[in-house]
Amino acid sequence: MNVAMTFQTLNNNVCEEFELDAENWKPQLSYWLSGQLSVFSVNTRPPVVVGSDMAVRNFLRVRESEPQLNLLLSLESLPYLVDGVRVELLKCSGKGKAIDGEKADEERG
Repeated sequence: MNVAMTFQTLNNNVCEEFELDAENWKPQLSYWLSGQLSVFSVNTRPPVVVGSDMAVRNFLRVRESEPQLNLLLSLESLPYLVDGVRVELLKCSGKGKAIDGEKADEERG
């Protein structure tokens, strides 16, 4: 990732890396400090959502001072029809791996 990366490029990279079918899954990116992830078990405050070019730049700016910052991936299933019946998959989330091919970033965190 770099400051020139757009949200759409990041989103496309996530879909490609995790082999997500855009017709069935909507990725939702967010970030939070690794040592503070337990806050979600006792607090309803969500992680910081990454949904725009500015949010990508903010993530990179915060990561400069907090290298242990986690980029999180949640997947929202999009409904589809099976024999005329609407089917919805489960929602899932978790920490991901490096998606930009830069080995240095992947080895750091």
